[in-house]
Amino acid sequence: ETIATESQGHLVVIMFSASWCQPCNRAKPLVNVMASCLSDVSFGVLVSDESPANEACAMSFDVNAFPTIILFLDGQEVWRQRGFNQLELINRIQQLRPQLDECVAALLENEPGLARSAANILLRIADNILAHPIEEKYRRLKVSSNTVSEKLLPVSGGIECLFAMGFTDDAGGSNNGEYFELAPGPLVRVAKIRNQLVRVVTDSRHLPSIYVNMIPALASPKATNHQLVFSLMSHLSGMPKYEDPGLQSRARECIPLTRLEEAARTQVRQQLSAGNSGGCQLTEAQVPAAERDALLCELTAWFKTEFFKWTNSPKCSVCHQDCQSSSNAASLPPNEEERRYGAIRVESHYCQRCQRVERFPRYNHPEKLLQTRHGRCGEWANCFYLLCRALNFDTRFTYDVTDHVWVEVFSELEQRWLHVDPCENLIDAPLVYESGWKKSLSFVFAMSHEELVDVSWRYSAEHKQLLTKRRVNEIWLDQVVDCLERTLQNDYLHLGTERKRLLRLRRVHEIVEFLTPRRLGANSAELQGRQSGSLVWRLNRGETSTTAGSNDTSRHDFKFTPNSYEAAVGKMCLTYDPVKDVYQRAAGNNVDTISGWHACLNRCSRLARKLESDWQMVYLCRPEGCPSGTDGEASWLIDLAGSGFVVGKICVNAEAKIFDGSASVRWSVELDGSQVAESKAECFRFETQGGGAKSVRVTALLAGGQGDLAWQKCQLFRRSLDGSGGSPFSFIVELQPDSLTDESASSAVPAAKARDARSSNTPAPASSSSASGSASDNAASSLSTIDQSGKAANVDGAGDSGRGGYVITPTERELASGQLALTYDIFSDKYTRSSDDHSATIGWRSCTFSTSNLRRVLEDNPGCPGRKVAFLCRERGGSDEIGSIEWRVDLSALGGAYRLANLRLMLSLAANHCGVVVETCLSSDTGTSVTVQESFYSGEVANGARWLSVRAQIRQLPNETGSDSTWGQLFRVADSSCPLLPLSLSLDIVKVQEEQQPAAAAASHLQTHAPVSAFLPGGQFAMPLSAFVPAATTTAPWCSVQYYELKTKVGESYHASGPEFTIDGYTCPLAPNRFSVGALSNVNRCREVESVRRLIGRGVHIQRNADTGEVFLTNLSNSPVFLQAPCINYDSNPGVVVRLDVGSDKLLVFSMQSFLEKVQQLRGRWPPREALNRAQALCSIRLSFVKGWGHNYQLQCIMSTPCHCEVIFNEAYRELDGDLTNPALADMPSSMS
Repeated sequence: ETIATESQGHLVVIMFSASWCQPCNRAKPLVNVMASCLSDVSFGVLVSDESPANEACAMSFDVNAFPTIILFLDGQEVWRQRGFNQLELINRIQQLRPQLDECVAALLENEPGLARSAANILLRIADNILAHPIEEKYRRLKVSSNTVSEKLLPVSGGIECLFAMGFTDDAGGSNNGEYFELAPGPLVRVAKIRNQLVRVVTDSRHLPSIYVNMIPALASPKATNHQLVFSLMSHLSGMPKYEDPGLQSRARECIPLTRLEEAARTQVRQQLSAGNSGGCQLTEAQVPAAERDALLCELTAWFKTEFFKWTNSPKCSVCHQDCQSSSNAASLPPNEEERRYGAIRVESHYCQRCQRVERFPRYNHPEKLLQTRHGRCGEWANCFYLLCRALNFDTRFTYDVTDHVWVEVFSELEQRWLHVDPCENLIDAPLVYESGWKKSLSFVFAMSHEELVDVSWRYSAEHKQLLTKRRVNEIWLDQVVDCLERTLQNDYLHLGTERKRLLRLRRVHEIVEFLTPRRLGANSAELQGRQSGSLVWRLNRGETSTTAGSNDTSRHDFKFTPNSYEAAVGKMCLTYDPVKDVYQRAAGNNVDTISGWHACLNRCSRLARKLESDWQMVYLCRPEGCPSGTDGEASWLIDLAGSGFVVGKICVNAEAKIFDGSASVRWSVELDGSQVAESKAECFRFETQGGGAKSVRVTALLAGGQGDLAWQKCQLFRRSLDGSGGSPFSFIVELQPDSLTDESASSAVPAAKARDARSSNTPAPASSSSASGSASDNAASSLSTIDQSGKAANVDGAGDSGRGGYVITPTERELASGQLALTYDIFSDKYTRSSDDHSATIGWRSCTFSTSNLRRVLEDNPGCPGRKVAFLCRERGGSDEIGSIEWRVDLSALGGAYRLANLRLMLSLAANHCGVVVETCLSSDTGTSVTVQESFYSGEVANGARWLSVRAQIRQLPNETGSDSTWGQLFRVADSSCPLLPLSLSLDIVKVQEEQQPAAAAASHLQTHAPVSAFLPGGQFAMPLSAFVPAATTTAPWCSVQYYELKTKVGESYHASGPEFTIDGYTCPLAPNRFSVGALSNVNRCREVESVRRLIGRGVHIQRNADTGEVFLTNLSNSPVFLQAPCINYDSNPGVVVRLDVGSDKLLVFSMQSFLEKVQQLRGRWPPREALNRAQALCSIRLSFVKGWGHNYQLQCIMSTPCHCEVIFNEAYRELDGDLTNPALADMPSSMS
């Protein structure tokens, strides 16, 4: 019955076989190839001894030999073959394939994308009818519907196909021509047209037929060669679909092209400024071609890290756990949907938890892959090939018969084909499969819609050994490839003369390239084992090992020696970016980029680069599956022997991450082979003087860990794939001329090694000081040391002027202006009092009331070579050591006529380690005290006070066992070229007439926040010097905003007085028209909240029309915003949640007129208590970022969304003030609280 249905107007080929039959086993792969080549013909294999039912089926067809192949058409057997003769079978299939009806042939004459769209609609109509033959709704089509009028009527052959199925318009009947109706009767015509439409959908109408007709001419005396020919034809038959303009357009919509092109341009600009491009001079004329190559690099990285995902085994559709996968996963027959998108093979995977089988169709059509975005190497290469063609790259699909695929892209800059493997994010590393993966290559073919090339020679360094593995007549193979390519270009594409000439010219250059075997080691990435796929899967394929990691070889002997740029500037600076996997050597304006984490290592053992697609993290660790007792090592070496320089100052900054108490990362620094520093800190910071040494070595040793994941318990340079966090590794050495004699040098080096290095990991004793000489000398030379040399590493505060006990009192000018402002510039190390009183006080202690256990540090900025960073940190580390600094403002000397008000404090705090707390404690004589762990504060702690104490402190948590004195920093600021103010204290001075009214006087002088420019990356605060001009008095705020993370209110409420403001995810806390939630801290913040906070971006813009009382909201973010505005009553439902997508128009969210009308209606309809409750609900709106809530979403309550806000309209509450203060309703709950 199944065959009778399937073969209506459709050819069905069934091979009857047995599991023990060797000819059957040899024929099955060839049948699969034929099935992929002839997608309009149904193929099936029935194994008779698998079940009694199969055996009975074979007997019913009188099968008495294996293999036996039977062809069915229109429900009848039309031909039978005993044994397997593939050429005879192909010829018979060609004769029996039914011809297309005129309507389907007419459909094929349309533009490919239009024909495919119409065919899909017709297939859906036919499938619905065949699945529900008696349901009336599937047998009637409304003529005026969009499906019929816009997608079928304009297409040639579309309506004709409906009529061929049996539909009639019945213009004179009961429906007056409004519907197409299917006439009653058998559905044979529907099934026949449906089966023919499959040809249109699968793009198999011409190309396979051309190649199938060629097969007899390509016959080989060796039966084993037939499968190779069939495989080539099968792959070639699918290449035209990538040229569909509609499909390419859909692919371009998936690509963030603007971002990738900007990154590519930036990369080329850096090469131009450096004066080289990969070692070659880059001219202006080459810039467009260079940008295209850079775009290819950015596209490959984006595809690997953001767009496509690797699938070892699908997740269960019920419990969402990984199903059980095995190397011999059973195959299932593909259904029609899967066949439509080229899934010839469907894997079955088993969920042990739910005891259900999950299907994993191996789709081959890129249109489907743009939706699924997951798979293995076949799906990766298919989808990436389409994206490259969508961006107009000349691309070839590359097929390795030993089971791997990738692409090649032609470089206009280098005028050659580049190997590109999107699974591994590798470009131009063709020997990786033979050298790194240890694959035994034999045949590698590159193909596109216009050519076919045997490129095996590009991917092997041993051509003689390659020839011994091919076992084929090379002359015959060349003839086959040439015949297939000529047929493709002449009979199918009809290529023009110019295009053929260009392809021939490229082919000549390519053949010349093949004549010289590629040298192993030209690209260190070619040494790495396979990275994509699970470890077990890779081990089973023999493409990696547990004893060697990615790029883990004994060949890492790289030494840094000064180049001409570094010699000129007297400094060597090396940084590493784990996200881009590149090193940068910066010397002045010259920046050299070196790809590959292993490329700059002097020693390396058992180390790999790990990319976590699920957590979006990347880091270095020991190889996956490495035993717990195995150590990993990485070592970097700067060697100055013979350069004319010796080591001057050394600065090392490196980060690690430990996830197990038994695991560790041990850092060490050696000068001329003698160790001068060692630390197991996660944040390793070390600096010292080289003392004439000739070499510096930095080593990281990874060891320990428990369990199966011991290899992952300690990591180097862990960073998020979004690129945040700066560089986790920098290695800087200042160069000094080698002016010492051999004798003096030999004595200077041991002396330098014997000194206790000024390191954050080996803190100096309390009495030590980095400055020499007396305290007075230090005080006199402190500023000049920083400004003139710019190279002081640790400028300790013990030598600075001022010893504490200083009390800040207002000057006459400050009393007249009513404002006191104190700022501190850490680079010039001076305080400045008031914007109109430019007197300066030198020394960071000079204006302090007290200091304890602090020192000032000025050092090279590891994240920005050539720049400086300055901060205060503890002089002694440890859990019992607290560093503190206090300032005191006191008006007592002025009598009782003045009070303080409106404190605005900006103090840069950097808790750069989870084991420390950096906080500010505020107290006054009014008894009010506040402790904050944020870099800004604006509040009422000083209101009505005579004196105010501001105390910043760094304290270590009791359970933290480390002792790094640089954990926790104050005033951290980078880049002295900008006027940055890490400390700013601003207060109003209020004159009062009566002693009893200080608070009222203070309240009458409320002012807005002072504006700031931005926060620097890493939490550093940057403020222009103009930020502390006294602010003007403003009107009462018209709305207040409260920010929540899940159920927790975070930070203080924001009060808006101006006509408009924004709620954004940035870190600019005191701008008058911005509520920057990114600057708010929450110690209980979880990973989900953190990920959503990063997506807030520009947030939302809220604007109020003072004349009409209307409030509008606009989504400025790149993510959706969800809004509930009960006063506007969207869809007549006050509780509805509205989604605002990116780029949507501004939306009315509150209207005072509408509010008053609704309040009046409530008062007339409900009792006073209930009316007030309902009216209060109209006084605010609620919005959430990224994730929505309510009936249409998974989250039912707004308190379940990670980041959300409530905007309260104060003027609406003022209208309800009479009811809220009514004694009769005093017990009524109010949302004002």
